[in-house]
Amino acid sequence: MKPGQKAVRTQKGHRELSDKELNEITRAFGDQVRAQTIEQKERMKASLRKGFDLVRAKSASRSK
Repeated sequence: MKPGQKAVRTQKGHRELSDKELNEITRAFGDQVRAQTIEQKERMKASLRKGFDLVRAKSASRSK
């Protein structure tokens, strides 16, 4: 097996992934991870904003 290729099990046995197939799989996985990272960052921002807003509201109500 050439470096950079992996065996894939099919109904007829194993075959090697071509460099193109391996690159497509890697690219798709990378795209998915980047999308999940962006979603997680957005959830964290929303959570922090909500927390800051609560603290500001409590602080404002105490100072009145």
